[in-house]
Amino acid sequence: MLLFVHGWGLNATLWDTVRAKLDAPAATVDLGYSAVARPAEGQGRVIGIGHSFGALWLLHHRADRLSGFIAISGFARFTAAPDWPHGVPPRLLHRMRSTYPSRPAEVLDQFRARCGLPPWLGPRDDARLAADLDALADWDARETLRRLDIPVLCLAAADDQLLPPDLAPATAALANTTCRWAPNGGHVLPLTQPDWCAQQIAAFATS
Repeated sequence: MLLFVHGWGLNATLWDTVRAKLDAPAATVDLGYSAVARPAEGQGRVIGIGHSFGALWLLHHRADRLSGFIAISGFARFTAAPDWPHGVPPRLLHRMRSTYPSRPAEVLDQFRARCGLPPWLGPRDDARLAADLDALADWDARETLRRLDIPVLCLAAADDQLLPPDLAPATAALANTTCRWAPNGGHVLPLTQPDWCAQQIAAFATS
């Protein structure tokens, strides 16, 4: 079973094209930013596939159920720390977190624009979005990833403008693996490079 989890500021439709190209049982978690959350079904072990914050979410909430783990533009810790210089400067998250309560649409749409995405349309659960901004700033799953005794794959784009260039390789190194690079596609590879993502997932799942 493949279990897909999208990143912050997105929803489960991120995976529609990738899933359509895969011939495997699959489920999708929706984190509820569209005001309709969809939790994962079943209790069995899964290959977890997380995009961006979705990878961190899997490590935080589902590590004990993973039989394999794929991070797409993902990470085990988002913000930089003295022992983790690869992350995003904490001040950037502080600014987003402090501004979100008063100007949520502005913060969300600025983030989506950096990903090459249009403004958010439809219902929006600002409480969930704000809570997961806190999680992006505070969660640290590096030790969890180090301890996982399962196959791990990290995928990233060489032209990702959202993440520091060494964050994906440093995340892969925690699992004693290397990062596979798409030459382009930016931060939202499941949308911009669905064929490549599906090929990588299929090869991983059948290896």
